[in-house]
Amino acid sequence: MENVLSSLLLICGSLEPGKDGVGDYSRRLAAELQRRGQRVYMVSLADKTVLEVVTGSQVEQGQRIGVTRIPESLADENRIKLLAALLTKIQPSLVSLQFVPFSFHPKGLPFCLFYLLSKTLKPYSCHVMFHELWVGMEIGATVKMKLWGRVQRLLIGGFIKRLQPGLIHSHSTLYLQQLELLGFHAKRLPLFGNIPVCPDNKRNSDEPKLTFVLFGMIHYGAPVYDFTAELHNLQAEFEKKIRLVFVGKCGSELSKWQKVATEAGLVIEIFGEQSPERVSRILSTANMGISTTPLWLSEKSGTVAAMREHGLPVLCVARDWKPSGDFEFVLPAGLYNYEKGELVQSLQAIENGSVGCTTVKSVADVFISDVLNYYHGNS
Repeated sequence: MENVLSSLLLICGSLEPGKDGVGDYSRRLAAELQRRGQRVYMVSLADKTVLEVVTGSQVEQGQRIGVTRIPESLADENRIKLLAALLTKIQPSLVSLQFVPFSFHPKGLPFCLFYLLSKTLKPYSCHVMFHELWVGMEIGATVKMKLWGRVQRLLIGGFIKRLQPGLIHSHSTLYLQQLELLGFHAKRLPLFGNIPVCPDNKRNSDEPKLTFVLFGMIHYGAPVYDFTAELHNLQAEFEKKIRLVFVGKCGSELSKWQKVATEAGLVIEIFGEQSPERVSRILSTANMGISTTPLWLSEKSGTVAAMREHGLPVLCVARDWKPSGDFEFVLPAGLYNYEKGELVQSLQAIENGSVGCTTVKSVADVFISDVLNYYHGNS
């Protein structure tokens, strides 16, 4: 099956640029694959930002990619009929489903849609990328979340058994282990950043401030008081003033961070949502990234990947989140965990460590290799 990647259809929930992380990820991957000579088409199966079917194209990194956007408001049967017609027209050699339960259903339970989808995709060579699995898998989860997650787990297990995809991927080491417990072998496909690196960006080592940047959504429960207090104490040991920069859609927790950091005597700058080029410039002038995504989930964070791709070590300042069960986790290169009272030791480790990152090009290499290895071995 030499031409298994000659024509690829990527399916995701939404394709509104800048409004859906998985959609942005899919578009960047599609552009890189198309740059290498593959013919790529994209379809959003539950688009929240269109009211009627939209057919056209989107441009990413100089590549024009054909897209069909199917609104979430249509009945499941109608959405699947539109997809079936598109499949018949395109005749893709591979269909790649970018799986996030909540992208396809408000409560993350697309039973009818995914039953119909598995029947429709059955005649095609299929790949599934699990960006998320189910809720309630952490220690201390409420009974409601555990039951909700159990139903989602049944949905996922049933869907994979019906579809029988040739290849399964996930970014997350935890998710790979969870899928293994369900009886499915999946391979790791690292996450690249959602902000392309602008080549003319340069970090100024003579900058009179030590800049920490917090990019994207701020999650609840982070030890912001302890962390900013340590940053305040740290200023006395540096000749440089510490600056805390916020960029992107940070959410409701931003006001708390702003208040606490100001009280700690830190220099604050808030940029809000910016163009990818502007975000790239901001990241490139910082010294370190801050993430409030729990450590175990950091591998699936596009903002963490973007900061690492811009050469930033990332300090995880987040609530304590651990999965229920016996799982293994190895801290990725360039990612560090904040512990109260150990900030200086963390900064010393960061100074001596490597950043480590993945790019869309390196991820495309792994994706192509895994697909070809599987289908050549089973052709």
